[in-house]
Amino acid sequence: MLVTSLMPRARYHQWANVQLTDFLLQAEQTGTFDRHEETRSKVHDVLCRTMAVDCRWLDRLEGREVDNYAARFEAMDFAVLLKARSLLDARLMAAVKRISTAAADETVTASNGIKIGLTAVVRFMLARNQRQRSHVAGILSALEMMPPLMGERLFEARTRKRGGPQAEISNSIDSPALAAVG
Repeated sequence: MLVTSLMPRARYHQWANVQLTDFLLQAEQTGTFDRHEETRSKVHDVLCRTMAVDCRWLDRLEGREVDNYAARFEAMDFAVLLKARSLLDARLMAAVKRISTAAADETVTASNGIKIGLTAVVRFMLARNQRQRSHVAGILSALEMMPPLMGERLFEARTRKRGGPQAEISNSIDSPALAAVG
């Protein structure tokens, strides 16, 4: 199986993260989290953990020295962390495009020395990010905050309506989350 079959999944992942990031940034800007500091802290922690793991896997995919990103993400304030999430999604998309011609037997090496196929790594990263979005939505729901709609069917409907996945992602790149934090 070629990694190109993961491109639609990666586009959905990027779009869903933009929906969540925009929602969280709006909650931050309107002061919603000022009344719920513990919730901001929980969401920040979930994002930090997920993003640190993503960066380590991306380092492996890109052939870089694996860095420890956790402390860097933990030190970021909430708005900067949301910007970093968007930049990390762009990095993942670039990695998926770059390895789109890779054969299924091409591998990267995990920290424990086990070799893992490129397709498996990308699938793992996308599944992990979907769990992260679900976890954050659960935290928000506990406060009776209605999280944004992020389902695949909504993404598919919007992409058909707007001319395909690239049009939807182009619109997402101009999102308030990216504009607000520079």
